Amino acid sequence: MSKGRLLLAFVIAVAACGPAPVNPSPSLSPVPTASPAAIASPSTSASPSPVPSASAMPPTEAHVLLALPYRLPGALPNAAAAIYAFDSLWIPFYASPNGWLLRLDAADVHVQAKYPIGESPGSMAIADLAVWVANDSGDGSRTYAGANTLTRLDLHTHRARTTKVEVGGPIAAGFGAVFVPGFENGTGNGTLARVDAATGRVVARWPIAGTPVVGCGRLWVVRTLVGLKAPDVTVVTMVDPGTGQRLGEWPVIADGVLGPTVVDGRCRLLSTTSDPWRQGLQPVSPEDGAPAPATAAFTDRTRVLDGELWAKLDDGTYQLLDQNGSPAAGPVAMPAVATADKADPYFFVAGGVGWAVGNDAAYRLILP
Repeated sequence: MSKGRLLLAFVIAVAACGPAPVNPSPSLSPVPTASPAAIASPSTSASPSPVPSASAMPPTEAHVLLALPYRLPGALPNAAAAIYAFDSLWIPFYASPNGWLLRLDAADVHVQAKYPIGESPGSMAIADLAVWVANDSGDGSRTYAGANTLTRLDLHTHRARTTKVEVGGPIAAGFGAVFVPGFENGTGNGTLARVDAATGRVVARWPIAGTPVVGCGRLWVVRTLVGLKAPDVTVVTMVDPGTGQRLGEWPVIADGVLGPTVVDGRCRLLSTTSDPWRQGLQPVSPEDGAPAPATAAFTDRTRVLDGELWAKLDDGTYQLLDQNGSPAAGPVAMPAVATADKADPYFFVAGGVGWAVGNDAAYRLILP
């Protein structure tokens, strides 16, 4: 038996290990674990051309429609955690003795509100008409205020409420709940907590390690196995959001996985490998979860933004791609005003609105 087949056999054995299943939710049917033939890996039958490091077309600078400088002394934005929701831009800020959540009106980009939150805010999610901020444990140098809590901001009362729960990674929301991963080697022991979105209470803890993802109408958990030879193996698990039962598990030969999520109206899995030019876009069936082999190559700096594929090129510009990895438009450069301090603003698109979030200002963009 070849080394590759031995590795895949080992991965399937690891992925299949877990607690005894519980009764599934009536709305979801159990799905068997994928067979070796269904294992998803970058396609070797096709040799698509990778996205170039710089486009042959000259970049067009995005136009700044509105800009807002920040005035939060002693606070630093966690730009990569910013989200767009309820016609507002939400940006969490690190600060002591407490952090802040800034709400900016998307129409005229004025500060609508500023809310105190945990000192070390991480990822954010939307559930039950509320904004949830996960406050992690910081850099480990000391005990952080609000560490390992969820802050729930009610949009009707504008009141913040906290729930104590171990936060070991990015959170996800859906199915009337917020799903919080625990530290795999900490007290959570790789558990996934279900927090009821209406009450803010932890109603279940399941022995499932990995990062939760809500996409394509399903709950998934993505976990990269460490200690194996390169390329790494990532296990994608479809989970019943009501019971925590594993409905199916599929090993993907990749260093990391983004998704599953909807790209151009279809459920897709974006996977990365140690080779920076071998990133796969794999069709995923939301009915059985099993991803098909990847048929396109993407730079490892490709993200799904507002249902579209955007790649960051070597020259700092952004390129909209089609599903074959080919440029769908000319490259877009961040506005000069957003990069004047030589900082690299965080760019994302949501609700048809483009944003560049920097260290001292946010910019609403008109994309060319």
